[in-house]
This record gives sequence, C-alpha cells and structure tokens, in this order.
Amino acid sequence: MLTRRMFLAVAASLTALGTMTGLPALARPLQPLRDTRRPLRLGLHADPQGRLIIASDAPPCLQPLIRPEVVDRVFGAGTNDSLTQPDHWRMIETGMFSGEVLYTPSEQDAAFHMWHACHKPTSEAYEALIGLFEEGTGSFCGWRVPEFGLSFVEHPCTPRLALATLDRLEDIPRLAKAITERDDSITLDPRPRSALRI
Repeated sequence: MLTRRMFLAVAASLTALGTMTGLPALARPLQPLRDTRRPLRLGLHADPQGRLIIASDAPPCLQPLIRPEVVDRVFGAGTNDSLTQPDHWRMIETGMFSGEVLYTPSEQDAAFHMWHACHKPTSEAYEALIGLFEEGTGSFCGWRVPEFGLSFVEHPCTPRLALATLDRLEDIPRLAKAITERDDSITLDPRPRSALRI
C-alpha cells in the first residue's frame, strides 16, 4: 500500500531530479504561443499627393521581439526559425517575456526587413488585397484593377515599399463591399483618415 509518506518522498525525488538535470519535472515541455489569424481592418489614408493609401490596423512601427537565443533556450534549438513576428508579439502581450530578453531590431537586422516586407501596415494591406484582386493588369512593379480604381505599386528598394492605393473617393463603397464578399475576415473602413507615415 502506498502511504502518504511514500507518495511525498517519491514526488520530492522526481522534483529534485528535474531540478538537477535542468529539465522541467512532471510537466510537458514549454510550447511557444502561436498567433491566430486576426480579422484584418483596413483604413484609407490621404497622402500629400492626393492618393488614398490603404493600410491595415497593424502597429505603425516595429514592435519589440524576443531575442532569438532566448526563444531557442526556452523552447528548444531552432524554434525561433519557425516563429513569425506576430508569434513573438503574442507571447510578449501575454506576459511570457519582458524586460532584458526583448529587443527592437535595427536596420541591419533581418527582422527589420521582414517587418517592412510583411507586417508594416501598408505591406500587410498590399499582400491581403493583391491576393483578393487577381483580375487586374500590369507587371511586377505595378498592378491595376480599373473596376475598383485600385492600384498596387511595389518599389524595388530595400526595405520593401509596397502600396495599395485607391484613385477615387466614389470607388470606396464598391471596393469595401467587394473586399468583404471575397473574404469576410477583411473589412475596409470607408472614412478617409489622416496622412500615414510611409
């Protein structure tokens, strides 16, 4: 028969074993939190040239990330390579990481260029919309969808600059309706906002 004393002795031994080996005792290994696809809200921003630039509601500047070596130490070697920047932001928002283990990438860091390419508000809107409106015409650097007055422009520079623009105010309601019909997780706010820093 297992007595209370024996149970406590075994539990203490297993806990000590985990502490001595540096491995978690009586627990599954930690798993990183993955970002879930959020509804994408797009907005229109007037620029000094009179264009309406479409941008997402993503943060307008690069957010801190978890240091790669910390991610690999906590979750296992190579884990950082499988995470996206939104995965990092989710773990930071939930309080899993803070303080000295965070850093903001500089212009020399690949994460800085990844943010410009995929997570900057204008790039995020560009990627979402170009996937929805494949019926346009143009080339690699410029794509037009005349039916909605929608233009896609990608400048061959580093860091990446990709813009989705709208030509005329009267096209806003039709474009907003077409976006929602094609993907109900994406909405376009029809009210133009202030200028956007690109």
